[in-house]
Amino acid sequence: MVGQSQNRIQEWRAFTSIESVVVIVIVGLLLALALPSLRRVRAQAQQDQCLANLRSLGQASKAYADQDTSEFQIPFPGAEPTQLCGTPGPAANGNINTFGGNTAPYHWGGKSGRGETNGPGGTTDPTQLVNSYWGTKNGRGPVQRPMNEFFYKRKFVDHRPAAFGGTDSLQGQIDDASLALNVYRCPADTGYGGFHVCAWSSSGLTSYDHYGTSYICNAFLTGSSAACNAISNGPFMRPASRIPQPALTLLYLENVGRFAPRLNSGQPCYPQQLGEPANCDPCGACGSGIETPNWGGVGFPTIHGWHGADWTFNVAFCDGSAGSRFIQGHTRPPPTLNSYPVFDFLGNGSLVITPIYCNYRCVIIRRPDWNYDTLPAPPVRTKFQKPGTPFVCG
Repeated sequence: MVGQSQNRIQEWRAFTSIESVVVIVIVGLLLALALPSLRRVRAQAQQDQCLANLRSLGQASKAYADQDTSEFQIPFPGAEPTQLCGTPGPAANGNINTFGGNTAPYHWGGKSGRGETNGPGGTTDPTQLVNSYWGTKNGRGPVQRPMNEFFYKRKFVDHRPAAFGGTDSLQGQIDDASLALNVYRCPADTGYGGFHVCAWSSSGLTSYDHYGTSYICNAFLTGSSAACNAISNGPFMRPASRIPQPALTLLYLENVGRFAPRLNSGQPCYPQQLGEPANCDPCGACGSGIETPNWGGVGFPTIHGWHGADWTFNVAFCDGSAGSRFIQGHTRPPPTLNSYPVFDFLGNGSLVITPIYCNYRCVIIRRPDWNYDTLPAPPVRTKFQKPGTPFVCG
């Protein structure tokens, strides 16, 4: 019996050594076949989670507007300047700064960022994260992003400098940049996607780590060469009841696609690149405006979405819904609306916009399945300075 058992052991060992290469090859083939499916499952899970985040943010914004005395869906951090085009004050006061590095698209919610430690538009030194333009020390930590307290229902500790009422805790400022506020983080956020502000391109960070959030709000600010202040043509600083088409109007957007809606604003007609008519602006060329990137000037780069499709981004709408949209510039010539508002730009009768198509077509930023603007509702006058043209890279 012992001899028979030993023979069986020897036979089994011999079998394993002969077949092992075949088994390894078969396992390798099975893995090769399974990996694409696993990647697809993972990508779909990330897509679903990102849309769930945006849907949650959209619904929370609707609830926020119901409680806000101004009925704003996008929370408004700090205060406007006390006078027209006044400065926002010291960085750590938490006010929006539209001049220079425009904080309006990011300042509504999220954690402390790590990007641009050498000032707005500057380089990023990971060893100096507390100096981030988007961080707590500069007034853009979790306490100063007002959606946080509303959404998370908990009190964040203010770690700003003591002069602004904070703990001035260095460790606290570091911890603020490591918070896992996952509703603001798209799991597919891999960072810069081919056309955006150069400071983000060079930092190598995800949007969540650079800015503190993967998502921007629709802070559609524009202006006139005859005035220094910005006006809002989107849901930013606008009562929810004055948004004519909430189911089509973008409220939040993945940051990778920030400049996609206004890709062709103030640019020549692009028949070859975008299929536009050769005479895409029969009223005469629009001015370059503000917050308008020079897409053609950097070689018509493609924006690679975070979910595997170029020019395709997850968005939330003002009605609280969310979806995925193809956004490669807006329709030109813009559609003709049924009506246009009379608008007193400065509020003193010195700069009145006549309600005709050619006076408004430059700020009709939309396609059939999304709107970036809120026309025909009138623009909202603000005291903020006009943002400049961003320095973008392709």
